[in-house]
Amino acid sequence: MAKKWQEVKAEIEKELDLIWEDKPVEFRMAEAGWFPSGAGVDGSAIGNMFFLIADTSNIGRHVCEPAMWAAITDDSVTLEQLQWWWKRLTGGTARILGMWVDEPNSNCPHPWLNFGKAYDFYNAILDAYDSMESKEDFANLYYSWANYLNCLNRWAMICFPWELCWDQRPKTSTNPGIKV
Repeated sequence: MAKKWQEVKAEIEKELDLIWEDKPVEFRMAEAGWFPSGAGVDGSAIGNMFFLIADTSNIGRHVCEPAMWAAITDDSVTLEQLQWWWKRLTGGTARILGMWVDEPNSNCPHPWLNFGKAYDFYNAILDAYDSMESKEDFANLYYSWANYLNCLNRWAMICFPWELCWDQRPKTSTNPGIKV
């Protein structure tokens, strides 16, 4: 039986309380380059780290969130429309973070980018759609989801190995030999 949206909200809030100040295990794994799914390119996890920033930003504060809050506050948008749009704006990225696998690891039971919990929350929200009676119900649950994704995004920004980019500073004083 599906949970009510209030129960899903409480679960997300509980997780948010746990990870607000303490680095989630998923990021400790990522910092160690440990992606049990086999995600990565040519033996490197740096791309995975980049996508943890990009994907949590995508379904968090920089892409989905502004559109969703605009729709929530628009009187012409219905609850059903909000639900339809949220599923489509969020689903693909939630799957990549926490479920999607690809060859040669298609039988791997591990979340692609270590974030199975994010995908579980995504599915719990979908399952709770029927318990929502108003846009306010959706907004209350969405508020917790958005905060959770934004917290993950902040951790992704903190954990990224920025020191690897030191030699990629903009060069303005001399031409490095590139024909322009």
